[in-house]
Amino acid sequence: MRIFKYAILAAALAFSGCDDSAKKAEEAKKAAEASAAAAAAKAKIEAEKARQEAEKAQAAAKAALDAGKTELAKKLGEGLDGVDAKVTALKAKVAKLPKAAKAKADAALKSYEEAKVQVSTLKSQIDAADSNALADLTAKGTAALASATKAFEGLEAVISPSKAPAKAPAKKK
Repeated sequence: MRIFKYAILAAALAFSGCDDSAKKAEEAKKAAEASAAAAAAKAKIEAEKARQEAEKAQAAAKAALDAGKTELAKKLGEGLDGVDAKVTALKAKVAKLPKAAKAKADAALKSYEEAKVQVSTLKSQIDAADSNALADLTAKGTAALASATKAFEGLEAVISPSKAPAKAPAKKK
């Protein structure tokens, strides 16, 4: 009977050792699952933060683009309006010019009108522009305004030629 008791005791110890391994494996599995869940939660939080930062950066870029569009539209509008008012005032004087001067004035007016159309065309493209196109429109708009201003100055020079500076009197010896 002693042998039987030892056999039962040995079997119990052997099975209890297996149960201990199974418990350890189950605990390790649960720990790994918990660790994976924590890592996934952390990754989700970091992804959400990155998404929010990207949205903030995108909103800031859009605000900067919108501000650039507004500024360019204002610059082109005010620049053209200022020159246009001056040209309108000079147009009445063109009819009174002699034939040769009138031809020069008409050429200057034509150049001005072309530049004005170019500025107006550029203004109509501002709303649809992205940041790269806006930079291009800004350069083209500045050039078109400069062209309009130059045409105005040419018209003004034809209508009201500046008087040549008087020659300095010769020195007496």
